[in-house]
Amino acid sequence: TYFQNQPFFQKRLAMAYLELQKYENGMRVYQKLSAAAKDQNPVYLDGLGNCYAGLGSFSAAIRTFKKALNLVTNREQENHLLFRLSQLEQANLDFSAALETLENLAERNYPLAFIELAEVWSKIVKDYFDRWLFGLGGEYAEKALVVINRALQSGYAESACLWKKAA
Repeated sequence: TYFQNQPFFQKRLAMAYLELQKYENGMRVYQKLSAAAKDQNPVYLDGLGNCYAGLGSFSAAIRTFKKALNLVTNREQENHLLFRLSQLEQANLDFSAALETLENLAERNYPLAFIELAEVWSKIVKDYFDRWLFGLGGEYAEKALVVINRALQSGYAESACLWKKAA
């Protein structure tokens, strides 16, 4: 029918699928729309990237968002895509790329970038600490947690002494 083939209605349908978390259906509609626009419409690519992300295909979502970023002319839309890209990079565990994207947004004074930067740094520190702590072996992990707890309560000097006793 006439309405089924109109891009406006197709886009509304794809958005509804995305809202209902029917990502495969949304992906098919956005792929069709994007192909008809010769991959030159950042709005369609944004929707398609969100469908990929909903399906857990973070690499495909990142590629799609980067493609959309090359097409946008509106700074607000560009900031939105950059912020979403940073979230996908985090989901893909590429924290260095996420930091770079967020630093770019922070330079633009994008308000959420500063909060997100702090969260990414805390994830990096936690990941590093977890690998370091559990790399010591099970026998030291429990002692190290006690040491860390006491260090938080009493300060560095006592924690250094406790660490020597624990080791």
